[in-house]
Amino acid sequence: MKKFFWKIIILSVVLMSLPGKAAYAADDIVLLPENTRMSRMIIAGAQRSSTIALVFSDITNEGYGAIGVRGETDLFHEVPWAKLTLELQRRETEGITTGWITEVEIEEEFEDVYIAEINEVIYGQPSGYYYRVKTFHEVKSEENGHEKKTTVTNGVMITNP
Repeated sequence: MKKFFWKIIILSVVLMSLPGKAAYAADDIVLLPENTRMSRMIIAGAQRSSTIALVFSDITNEGYGAIGVRGETDLFHEVPWAKLTLELQRRETEGITTGWITEVEIEEEFEDVYIAEINEVIYGQPSGYYYRVKTFHEVKSEENGHEKKTTVTNGVMITNP
C-alpha cells in the first residue's frame, strides 16, 4: 500500500511539472492564433438542470476594431425571470495588472422568456489585444428555483484591418 501511495505522489509531482497549454492558459482559456476570427463556448444539456437547456458565449473579430459579443441562455420551459451579465475582457500582459481586465459589462434582465440573449457589436476598444467574453447566466423558476451557469470564450486577437 505504501508503494502505491508513493507512486501516486511521484506521478502527481511529475504531472504538475509538465508545461501547460500554449500561450496564456489562465483560467483554462487559450489565446487563439491571430488569424482566428471567432470563439464560442457552449454548455449543452447543462448538468443537474431541469430549466437550462443550453448556454453559450461568442466573441467575433468584426474587423476595424469592432468586436461582436453574444451571450445566450436557452431554456426547456418559460421562466418568469432570467438575467445575463456579459463581460468583454481584454488580456493585459504588461505592467502591474496582468490577466483579464473587464472593459465593458452589459447586464440585462428578462421576464417570461424561453430564450435570453445579448447580441451586440462594441466599438472603441483598442485593437492589437486579445479579448474574450465571459457570460453569467441566471434563471429563476417556481419549479426549480435559482440556477446559474458561466461561459467563457477563448481569447481572440482583435485587429484593425
